[in-house]
Amino acid sequence: MYKAGYDPNAYVTFFERIQSDEKRRPGTIPKVFSTHPPTPERIEAAQKEIARILPARPEYIVTTSEFDSVKGRLRGIMFARKVQDNAPGQAYAADPNGTN
Repeated sequence: MYKAGYDPNAYVTFFERIQSDEKRRPGTIPKVFSTHPPTPERIEAAQKEIARILPARPEYIVTTSEFDSVKGRLRGIMFARKVQDNAPGQAYAADPNGTN
């Protein structure tokens, strides 16, 4: 990430979001992560490692058009899942444009 010009602290932000989600809605973190160290320890370890080995840069890449495209596709998938989850018994998810 760092070599490509991205802020390595985004890795820490990812774990902070997971921690926040778990506090807000306990049990939301999949069991697949149960073998990983607890999130607070991961956050602290990542912050220390980043500070130790990666010099800060004056500027980082924040986003790219490809990243924005992927985020948009993921939002569509998540929207379709929410619609499907909220409509038991339906054979398909509603169109986000409301044309179904």
